[in-house]
Amino acid sequence: QESDQHSHPLHVTSFSAVFHTWPGNQAAQFQWSLDHLQIESNWILRLDADEYLTPELIEEIKERLPQLSEDIAGVVLRRRHIWREAWVKRGMYPTRILRLFRRGRGRSDGKLMDEHVLVDGETVEFQHDFVDHSLIPLSEWESKHRNYARREAQSVLAGEKSTGAKGCLKWCYYHLLPSFARPAIYWFRRAIVAGAYFESPEARDFTWRHAFWYRSLVESEIKRLKEMGRGK
Repeated sequence: QESDQHSHPLHVTSFSAVFHTWPGNQAAQFQWSLDHLQIESNWILRLDADEYLTPELIEEIKERLPQLSEDIAGVVLRRRHIWREAWVKRGMYPTRILRLFRRGRGRSDGKLMDEHVLVDGETVEFQHDFVDHSLIPLSEWESKHRNYARREAQSVLAGEKSTGAKGCLKWCYYHLLPSFARPAIYWFRRAIVAGAYFESPEARDFTWRHAFWYRSLVESEIKRLKEMGRGK
């Protein structure tokens, strides 16, 4: 459904909704859809409910996608974050993530949290953005991220490593730092070094919640799970 505020020149000729019992994580649910749905298009675009394409990206996809060689299996897109109607740039933009891929040549990496699409073939990067624009109440956003923290803690303790563009940064550097110092260091890098603290009140608020509050939840959950394991 298109809103008056964010209308885009997309024309949907057919639409169907498929319901499947939640398997416990997004990676498994997405892989199920790839394995069982009758997808006929040559390309698959994965978007979350709070994401949309900018008109510039729509035009770029229309123009460039038909020209890509068969060697190209996936397209990396640039994600723009909107928080409280403000674009958070410093420390966040652009987040490069593979979301567009050829049918039959992409799969989920199977991670419990922060899952990505893996493709069989080469990738290219498009220049325009898609937008992550959450409109849910803050209480719901916090509840969702508490659940994310539990899943990420399980993923960390299971030894899962990110397959995304920031995977090495996360595992080669972040997890080598002292556990409860990590959120403060990460917040300092994004807020002060990258400059989000000086960008806008919205960027300052989002960076505190996303870089410090959420990461502190993950650390607390890792500690709790470790203690439960020692008690067995």
